[in-house]
Amino acid sequence: MPKFSYVDAADEFNHIKDWASMNKMILNSVKTKELVFHRPNPCNVVFPPAVDSIEQVRVAKLLGVYLQCNVCCEEHVKFIFSLCSRVYLLKLLRDRGLSALQLQLVCQAIIISRLAYALPAWGGFLSADNRN
Repeated sequence: MPKFSYVDAADEFNHIKDWASMNKMILNSVKTKELVFHRPNPCNVVFPPAVDSIEQVRVAKLLGVYLQCNVCCEEHVKFIFSLCSRVYLLKLLRDRGLSALQLQLVCQAIIISRLAYALPAWGGFLSADNRN
């Protein structure tokens, strides 16, 4: 049976830096963030100390999806709603004479695509309020 060896975050980050160096890659420490996940409603959350000079954050954006440390999606839903608040644009375009088909294409491009992007990845973490 293999033995379990504990590796702390600082050691793991050093392994990542070594791997990047061996593969002739440079880590941008300004853009590097640490996100510690925990259960959505824990009694006591104890965050480990930050690694080196890496900023520890509660929310991080990765490939257009906001990840939260409590594995919830409130920040991402707010972001999506802010992007999709362009419904007034559809009204303006309709008033300018766009056909129903053209309006449907614009709606698909600027609203529906934003709602559906990466939905399988974050949709399962939606609260009942967010689903409504």
